[in-house]
Amino acid sequence: MDAGEERGSVVPPDSGSNAQGGAALEMTQRWLSELYDLEVSHPVGDFICSAEQARRLVGDQVDRGEVLIVHESADGTSVGLYIAASAIASYERTTDWLLSERFGACCLVTEGVSHFVYLSFRASNGEEVSQLELELQAEVDKYAVGLLSGSEVRSGQDAPPTKGAGSRDHFGAGNRTLSRSGVLSGNGVGVILERSRWLRRKLFLEAEFLDPTSSELGLRYRTAHRLAYRYTARLEETLCMSGGLPELERELRRFYRMGASAKLRKAETA
Repeated sequence: MDAGEERGSVVPPDSGSNAQGGAALEMTQRWLSELYDLEVSHPVGDFICSAEQARRLVGDQVDRGEVLIVHESADGTSVGLYIAASAIASYERTTDWLLSERFGACCLVTEGVSHFVYLSFRASNGEEVSQLELELQAEVDKYAVGLLSGSEVRSGQDAPPTKGAGSRDHFGAGNRTLSRSGVLSGNGVGVILERSRWLRRKLFLEAEFLDPTSSELGLRYRTAHRLAYRYTARLEETLCMSGGLPELERELRRFYRMGASAKLRKAETA
């Protein structure tokens, strides 16, 4: 991601966009917008960059698989989003988070769309956002989307789980919404808790980092990762164990709208 402290309006990159995978990414944008009660003012599909476009702008950062490209000027904040075509293709086939072979693609796509949505939200309010905030929110968003959409966990198994009521094999097969019509709707606390534990293990305990601990990027990603681990553990203990999905959504929305200091403090002290 090429972003520091960013603020202002959001406009597509001058180099044009690549619509490949736009429908899948825009569905994820709608998921996040529904969860956080946001207006979709900038369809993410209009901001997708090809690998060639992204490499011209950010060089070898493209090799990370996901890059939010931000350029500040007097006219506003120009934004482009690159996500590896292989990840988008895998994600388009199924958005089932709990299929082990799709998990990485779900993470990569959701992280990229999360960065874009959160930057757009803060920019629409004329507010700055740091790279650490973007990374922390993306970690929480991966947990939230993975928890509130997709398919069930098979009790006592780590094999690819069965599909639930809100899941389809192919992305274009039908519209999906979060929680209210998804797998968790009408299910007991056991299903919710098992799903949360599975996700947190995959997201946080089995995570691998691209950057060394001593580097600036390595420190930032590990800090965001640690804070998100603490915050989602608290969500699991207080809300998932009680089956309080409406309160979980309200808490996630409160966290999303917190300023930088309050958000970091909330996660640190969770």
